[in-house]
Amino acid sequence: AIHTALTMPQADRERRSRIMHKRLQRYDIRVWAQEFMGKLQEITHSRDTSGAQALNIAQRGRLLDAFFKAEKRLLLLDYDGTLVGQRDSPEETAADQGLRDLIEQLVALPATEVVVISGRGRDFLESQWGDLPVGLIAGHGIWERHPGGEWAAAEVLDVSWKEVILPIMQRYQDRTPGASIEERAFSIAWQYSRSEPELSTIRVGELRDVLLAMTANLDVSVLDGNKVLEVKNSNVNKGRAARRYLMGKELDFVLAIGDDHTDEDMFAMLPEEVYTIKVGRNQTRAQFFVPEPREVRRLLRMLLAK
Repeated sequence: AIHTALTMPQADRERRSRIMHKRLQRYDIRVWAQEFMGKLQEITHSRDTSGAQALNIAQRGRLLDAFFKAEKRLLLLDYDGTLVGQRDSPEETAADQGLRDLIEQLVALPATEVVVISGRGRDFLESQWGDLPVGLIAGHGIWERHPGGEWAAAEVLDVSWKEVILPIMQRYQDRTPGASIEERAFSIAWQYSRSEPELSTIRVGELRDVLLAMTANLDVSVLDGNKVLEVKNSNVNKGRAARRYLMGKELDFVLAIGDDHTDEDMFAMLPEEVYTIKVGRNQTRAQFFVPEPREVRRLLRMLLAK
């Protein structure tokens, strides 16, 4: 990039400088300050109207008491942003030994089943948890594997829409340094956590508008996640997957924990008596919230205390 800038013809330099100069004229300190203050107000509003209660000592005590009294228990745990912090790549989100030990101890409890439910592909989840008796739901619900069982596709879906969507995402990837594309079996994710924040904010808004227009007549959904914009088949969501997993099971206690928009489907479709926890203070359908993944692990360790 430096070499290109130094060897660029004078006409190109002037053209690019004019574009940048016009942008700086539009996006001056007043506009920047207004946006900054607006974001602060949005955060305050979302905190005050999240609809969830903080999981305080009293609420946590009731949850633990219900867990210890139950004879059959199920834990539905999102992965990225819940069991581990948000990272840029699958390699960086590999489960650490402390997390593996924690999950292994949980599944060893009497009549306790643990399910890791994630938007990531089944290969990744298999690599992390395949050697443990853990239930796995991959691709937001399209793949399922019960403890000790084999992977199975929950639904047969048409993915011909990828031929239209993938080139569009690639075009915006080229225009956004640091952006990347992860193509999964029934979805495509455009990730921008490594991109320059100001530029990625502009690009993701443009891409979202284009994708919404392109998918208006397709049976797919456009999801805004944590530093990711994802297109997937509409019939695939964590809520449907969670309900399928619960079918036929007689359970006394269910706990579901997640952190982003895709987990809201799970919170919405689970029965009212289920304990639901959101990681973060955003607007949510969950009953409770905790501020960060570290608090999730702390809560799970408390389930081992008795």
